Amino acid sequence: MKAYVITIEGNQYSEESAQRTLKSAIDAGLDAEIYYGVDKYNSVNELKTQNLTLNDLNQKWLKYSYLEPAIGCFLSHYFLWLKCVQSGERFVILEHDVEFTDKFVDSKPEPGSFSIMNIGKPLWDTKTDEHLGGAHAYIINAIQAKKLIKSAKNDGIVPTDVFINRNIVSIEDAKTYTCFQRQEFTTIQRDIQSDSRYSDDCVPAKKAWNEGKGRVMVFLADEKMYDKIPPLISNARIDGLWDGDFIVVTPVGSDTTYLEEHKIEYYIPPELHDTPIHFNKMFMFSTFFEEWDWILYVDLDVWFLNPISLSNLKSKDKLFAKRDNLPFIKQFKNKDLTSEQSRCSKYLSNPLNYDEATFQTCFLYWHSDLNKQVFKELESTYFYFYVYLEMARANHWEQAIFSIVFNRRWNIIGEDWIQTKVLDEVDWDLSLLDKGYSDGGDYEDVTCVHFTSFFPPWATKNKRFYNEWLSYNEI
Repeated sequence: MKAYVITIEGNQYSEESAQRTLKSAIDAGLDAEIYYGVDKYNSVNELKTQNLTLNDLNQKWLKYSYLEPAIGCFLSHYFLWLKCVQSGERFVILEHDVEFTDKFVDSKPEPGSFSIMNIGKPLWDTKTDEHLGGAHAYIINAIQAKKLIKSAKNDGIVPTDVFINRNIVSIEDAKTYTCFQRQEFTTIQRDIQSDSRYSDDCVPAKKAWNEGKGRVMVFLADEKMYDKIPPLISNARIDGLWDGDFIVVTPVGSDTTYLEEHKIEYYIPPELHDTPIHFNKMFMFSTFFEEWDWILYVDLDVWFLNPISLSNLKSKDKLFAKRDNLPFIKQFKNKDLTSEQSRCSKYLSNPLNYDEATFQTCFLYWHSDLNKQVFKELESTYFYFYVYLEMARANHWEQAIFSIVFNRRWNIIGEDWIQTKVLDEVDWDLSLLDKGYSDGGDYEDVTCVHFTSFFPPWATKNKRFYNEWLSYNEI
């Protein structure tokens, strides 16, 4: 079967990656060749030449992607669909970052009896017979190609994988995947790897001062919360005996003067527009943080009471976190579902147990080797379940995304990393906290306490910890 590997001529990284894909496809038994797609510089003109328009859905999606490259990517697939129709043959279409792990097996269905066949492992760890988990590797025939071409002309275009999933065609899913998408760069999403070489328009990462390996404690904050960071750093040094580095992840557009005046290092990830700040946590898994061995993330409303001891957590392919008794499905919108949301909710339950306990994202600890494995999954899952389906819009935001990606890939950080006991003491009667409350919990053997937004250590109503927090603020 003929296979085409899409690449962008003149883009060094795309061409180099495509050559790897080409060799992998040939070794797998495919009659493969390079196909030079539409680059970002010619994409808009080519769109007009083909009398195609942008669908309104792009107003949501393309603020998370570069417009011209996204159009170019779609057109690259589109022209291959035209070629497929002209030839009357079935094609294997591959993007430039696909790797085969086994021989390609052609099921040889009867002509017209199958739709688009997804042969690449989905970008998130879920499967469905009705959904294409990314457009990086699929088989298409002339009948299905015609349907896609007609829809593009009539209804306008959106990013390629979203377009194919609009119920224009039926989709079959390979039960055993022979290829996957390498954890490399993309020419589409905004600053996807936080590396200036991947885009002309990306936000440059601020270079960390630590040139060697080691460990780093990471905080997430915008300028409204910067003043909460110095006391926490002092607390981590003095009570936690933390001997690693510190860095703040802060959104695009923040006034970082305070951080610079206090000599606090920071990293600015790509812009997420109107997305809640919580989702910036996924950029802690970008290439920027690979210069450290181990990464510890903590929310700002925590307090260290004893030395931080994590030396027993050695697994480099696991995330360590605090257990949350909230079932998986409760992380998602589960009322008034659209038909597509309902369908996706059902197939999520296949690999992910509805009732399975999940973890909180207030404490996260992992080895940077994990970054190479999961960053693209985090981003893809975020785009699909938050941006496109709007399912991850409950109170738990990013926890829903992390729950999918790290399903059965996490362990307990330690029973001594806990949530404050004060909420149980007052039986969640928050009015008592508003009046001022002395936390009576026994934290003698506790490493770190998460106070949650109800009772942070900087709140004057937190009679037990406020004065201590204030004293550390003066160090």
